[in-house]
Amino acid sequence: MTDIFADFRNAFKRDNNGVVQLIIINVAAFLLIGFLRVIFWMLGSDRIIVNILDWLVLSPDILTFITRPWTALTYGFLHDFTDILHILFNMLMLYWMGRLVQEYIGSQRVVAIYVWGVLVGALFFLIVYNAIPRLFAFRQVVHLLGASGGVYAVMVAAATIAPNAVVLLFGIFPVRLKYIAWFMVIVSFLFLASPNTGGNAAHLGGALLGYLFIVQLRKGNDWSKPITWAITFLRNFGIRRKPKMKVRYVKEEKVRIKTNAKSEQKKADSSPNTDYVPTQEEIDAILDKISAKGYESLTKEEKQKLFMASRKD
Repeated sequence: MTDIFADFRNAFKRDNNGVVQLIIINVAAFLLIGFLRVIFWMLGSDRIIVNILDWLVLSPDILTFITRPWTALTYGFLHDFTDILHILFNMLMLYWMGRLVQEYIGSQRVVAIYVWGVLVGALFFLIVYNAIPRLFAFRQVVHLLGASGGVYAVMVAAATIAPNAVVLLFGIFPVRLKYIAWFMVIVSFLFLASPNTGGNAAHLGGALLGYLFIVQLRKGNDWSKPITWAITFLRNFGIRRKPKMKVRYVKEEKVRIKTNAKSEQKKADSSPNTDYVPTQEEIDAILDKISAKGYESLTKEEKQKLFMASRKD
């Protein structure tokens, strides 16, 4: 048990590990809710877990939402504990697509895309249930939970960055990433007219965010900054306590300077500079390498240069 918690802590200490961190949070929340469900069931208090979830899942009723605004985010880290395929599909998709996005634009931006996708997915969910008259009657009985809004954002971001990257569907059939993304988005639109209207609306909201995020990043507008700032603030506020140092003032200053330099270097490694534009010779060399050895032969740095070259002035 000690090793499990140690692995959990280490996963959040590693740099450029945003995809794994998101998966850990989702799986941990799923297991915790499932554990509590079993405990309360054995105690004959099944209703307690339902009441807990009511304060974490997103309701389309505006008055309810106003009293629980945090649910616009918390719903995106919860899954129905009676449907294991839901979380399994979402986490596999997040892992496959998230790694590609992470290689191009860094770990912090993957997390930001996921969080923005969850928030915009919540917005679309609220809009459809408060703008379509035939859905008004369901506002008191439906709710939204699941990572799909964030996952769709990451998936479409990956398809926008590398539309022609080939994915082996079911490990057998080679399919270009852009076709997978288009298929998933079209299916979500067609299934708006289904019992899962709210879920599919969240998919579309996340997908739109993922596309706009990459388009804006290519123009030099980095939408990850407010999310990164918020996460850093929370960590500094209490999640990550700074170790106490018993050293003399001069030594402390040296340590601080070293630490800051190291931190800046890590930041540079995980979040590529959007102002950098590779030369035409570098791009030609990368394209020649793709022609000779395929896309998978590219290094992380080469993929990032290819992305930067696609930016619009």
